This record gives sequence, C-alpha cells and structure tokens, in this order.
Amino acid sequence: MGKIERDKRYRDKHRAAISIKRKLRYKLDDSFREEKKQIERERYRMKKGQARQIQPKLVTIDGKVCKLYPIGFLSEKIQVPPSTVRTWFDAKILPDATLVDDAGRRWFSLDYVNKITKAHTVYTLQKEVSLKKLKDIIDSL
Repeated sequence: MGKIERDKRYRDKHRAAISIKRKLRYKLDDSFREEKKQIERERYRMKKGQARQIQPKLVTIDGKVCKLYPIGFLSEKIQVPPSTVRTWFDAKILPDATLVDDAGRRWFSLDYVNKITKAHTVYTLQKEVSLKKLKDIIDSL
C-alpha cells in the first residue's frame, strides 16, 4: 500500500476529528483564517470569471469626461463579493454611486473607489466593529 492510499484511509477514518481541528484552528488562528479566506476569494474570482481585467466606462458628467467603474471593480478592491456591496448600498452604509444607468447598474469614479477602499481598510483593521462603524468611517473621509 502506497503513501497516498494510506493517507486517504487515514482521512476517511478520522474525517470528523480532522474537521473539528480545522474549524478550531480557523476560529483561533487569525493568519490561518486570512489565508483560507484569500484562497476562497481567488476561487470565487476564477469561478465567476472575475480574473479578467475590468474595463471602465467613459461618460460625460457636467461637460467633463470621467472613467467610471462597475460594482465588480469596487468589490475586488475591498475583497468582498458584489452581493455584499449591494447589501451595503441597500442598508445605506455606502454613499450613493457616482452614476446609476438605465439598467440600474451602479458605476463609481476612481475617487469614490479609493475612498471606500481606504475606509474598508480602516474598518477591517478594527476588530469587532459594526457596519455602522464602517458608515461612520466613510462619512469621516
């Protein structure tokens, strides 16, 4: 019996104990948890095809040509799924988008994206804070 077969048998026999140990380590070890989250983010991006380069949309606002970016660009920058960003909009945590097109898609200026990215970075560095705190951080910038 080879090493691979032995390892498979061990995992099959001790699946529950391994799962409990992994969950406990995830809960207690911040670096392990962040590593696993990053792996899942990459899997999500690859699965959804978000690994591609997101192109800005050129629009004229008040006679000035601006580059606006879709919600996927913002969600990539702050490393949360687009559905989370939409939820934050619905809960009025994030300020209004730079532009909402006829189809209801939200578009953001680079300044807006940078502001939200900075606020989210501050927010994630503070442990055990509410989403209201994220709103307060955004409002203070």
